[in-house]
Amino acid sequence: MKLYISIMILLFLAKSIIANDGILESYISEGLDNNLALKQKEFSFRKSIYELREARGKFLPSISIEGRYSRAGGGRTIEFPVGDLMNPVYDAINATRVQLGQQPFDFPVLENEVIPFLREKEQETKIRATQMVFQPALFYNQKIKSDLKAIREYDINIYKRQLIADIKTAYLNYLKLEQVKRHYTSTLYLLKENLRVSESLVENGKATKEIVYRAQTELSKIEQELEAARANSTQARYYFNHLLNRSLQDTIRVEENLALLDLGNEEADVYIESTIVNREELKQLKESIEVAIHAKGAAGSAFLPGIFVVGDYGYQGEEYNFSYDYDYWMVSGILQWNLFNGFQDHAKHQQAKMDEKRASLILQETEKLLTMQAQKSYDNLQVAAKARITSEERLKAASESFKIISKKYNEGLVSQIEFIDAHNALTGAEIGQILNQYDYYIYAAELERIAALWIFE
Repeated sequence: MKLYISIMILLFLAKSIIANDGILESYISEGLDNNLALKQKEFSFRKSIYELREARGKFLPSISIEGRYSRAGGGRTIEFPVGDLMNPVYDAINATRVQLGQQPFDFPVLENEVIPFLREKEQETKIRATQMVFQPALFYNQKIKSDLKAIREYDINIYKRQLIADIKTAYLNYLKLEQVKRHYTSTLYLLKENLRVSESLVENGKATKEIVYRAQTELSKIEQELEAARANSTQARYYFNHLLNRSLQDTIRVEENLALLDLGNEEADVYIESTIVNREELKQLKESIEVAIHAKGAAGSAFLPGIFVVGDYGYQGEEYNFSYDYDYWMVSGILQWNLFNGFQDHAKHQQAKMDEKRASLILQETEKLLTMQAQKSYDNLQVAAKARITSEERLKAASESFKIISKKYNEGLVSQIEFIDAHNALTGAEIGQILNQYDYYIYAAELERIAALWIFE
């Protein structure tokens, strides 16, 4: 129960962070709206919706208008000897009338008839309605389409979760490098001033030239670090804009008071349980098992008959005449029952069973991998948290030390070498504090993703 409550608190906190109106959250929303890869996945999901509708539509009746006009010749015939039968009868009647002194009838002379099986021309126009009555395969097909729709929806959320983490990480990297760049810039001014003072002391004969060389060395070192920081900052800006599908050169707004989720206060089991409960990858695999189960059912249903009802109403004749003298209707019940097809259905059933077992094994393996991933991410965050505390303490000590050395340097009590060493120690502590602070938040963003600490609505 305690574990469940802890997970709910984490989910609530994470959702609150995502839902606020900060600059980072607006960038996350922009990325979710504009990312091209995400749009492609959304199109696939929409397609699956229509595939499911198609599967459901197979349970409804289909109505169509069918027309046929035919011209034919040759083929089998029926010979009807109407002339051989009737002409002798007519002759006998007239002979009798003549014997009686009466006028004979004007009977026609009949020819024998040859009737072809095929009409020389014929049309048939009808409305046909077909209704499925019993077809288990359609039921399982609908279930499979529903499962595939869920899988694609989970696929979208998987990508969204990764995209949010990537945007957060890219933004934090950019802020980190911007701070490093600003720090090196301010340090550069200080070292330039130190070089000017050193050169002045040498010119006035108050110091030897090695202090100028030392000042130039330190200045060159910081200039190199600053140039590297600028290049890295530009690359970080390009990558961040790429994630948001913006122009690579677009400026990035800097959020000074960045409010991020402070993780790592709970036990590792809380994050592991959240990972197992909420990760879409596991939900996808469970749906894959359902797909295999329904495919197995569809293969088994092939041994059952299919029953349909077909109704026709239309008109037939040699000419297009839509009167009641030419209309007709017909209703048919159709039974389709596959009794033997070379054991193909049995083979499909066995294939589906193998797919089900395989998906179950993949689910078990993935659960273990995600558990290890959550534990590793949690451990990394704990190390980063301790490093952040250590760097703050180091910065505090280096800052106090530099104040003392700087005061003594101004009074001429310490050498330039001691002053520069103290300044280097302060610079390293300041840079380390910046790096450790943002690295902690980057590890926290990764734990948010791995433990699925927000739920998509």
